Amino acid sequence: MIAQQLAGALGRRGVHYGWVVAAVTFLAMLTTSAALGLPGAMLQPLSREFGWSTDQLASVFAVRFALFGLLGPFAALFIARFGLSRIMVVAASFIALALGLATQVTQLWQLFVLWGLVLGCGTGLTALVLGAMVANRWFTQHRGLVVGLFAASAATGQLIFLPAAAWIIEHLGWRYAVLPVMAACIGVAVMALLFVRNQPRDVGLRPVGEPADAPLEAPLVAAPLDFRAPFKVLAMMGAFDLVGTTLSGYLSDRFDNRKLLFWYYALRGLSLFWLPYSTFTLYGLSLFAMFYGLDWIATVPPTVKLAAQAFGKEKAGLVFGWVFAAHQLGAAAAAYGAGLTRTLLLTYNPALFAAGAACLVAAVLVMRIRRAAPAAA
Repeated sequence: MIAQQLAGALGRRGVHYGWVVAAVTFLAMLTTSAALGLPGAMLQPLSREFGWSTDQLASVFAVRFALFGLLGPFAALFIARFGLSRIMVVAASFIALALGLATQVTQLWQLFVLWGLVLGCGTGLTALVLGAMVANRWFTQHRGLVVGLFAASAATGQLIFLPAAAWIIEHLGWRYAVLPVMAACIGVAVMALLFVRNQPRDVGLRPVGEPADAPLEAPLVAAPLDFRAPFKVLAMMGAFDLVGTTLSGYLSDRFDNRKLLFWYYALRGLSLFWLPYSTFTLYGLSLFAMFYGLDWIATVPPTVKLAAQAFGKEKAGLVFGWVFAAHQLGAAAAAYGAGLTRTLLLTYNPALFAAGAACLVAAVLVMRIRRAAPAAA
């Protein structure tokens, strides 16, 4: 009822209700990103308090990254079956529960269950697949821009929450640092319940940019150093990614998405090769954050566009879910591998070089994707 009334009121002012759904989705994905990145800020405090090694904690974090990606295809199916609002509420509840209960852990296996399994499931349900499905359902025009904004939410979440979390950890302790994200999850759950609807038809509308004479769509079937410094640099990366990913969404509506991906992956790979030689000073890391941040999640809009062009917009969410699952399996392997090399070799360099090489290979392979056939007149 509230959504229907608000859609009517906005419509009279020339504002499509799809932008409300997009705003709530942006906040949901922003909170998901913050929750996914928050445990990384806890690594040193947890290690000091419980004596857990870097590779032990990295194994827990690797599980959450794996589930974050692997749930992508299933999230698409769950959304199709239960609707956007319900899945967003369940996911926000999972995240809040995992963060809250983790403050009482005393054993590594408890952290594995909460921050590996439960947090991985909660964040996986509201990952980039959610954004892809909302963009494809609610937008005909501006779809690439909307996907770019959703992808940028990952950076924005870290930009907002991680510096605050670092300050709270230093002054109050790591247990208090989960409270802002928990509060955000509760807010997202309430907004999703009140304002998010499954498709434009549910409020008597067509997607944004759909011709007025088009029929309504049928219902969908179901360190010893300053502890805060690294997170200031990560926040800077997030700020530049907000710009880069939004710009990427704009460009994906206008240029060959294969060429965009080629440049994104190639430049990302080169930046990773350079990182070990930055001397990890504040200046060197800031330069890396600026360069890498512009390119961090910029790959998402062209990837979503290519999936929609090749498989159709109804299947794009599911296809992108599998793409994202493969992406996060790589993230899980990278997280664990980086922790292991740091423990055994006292350096992250092998992980950085391997990631850089993978980016360069991806840049070459993406140009082998066949160009989409032009739409029939």
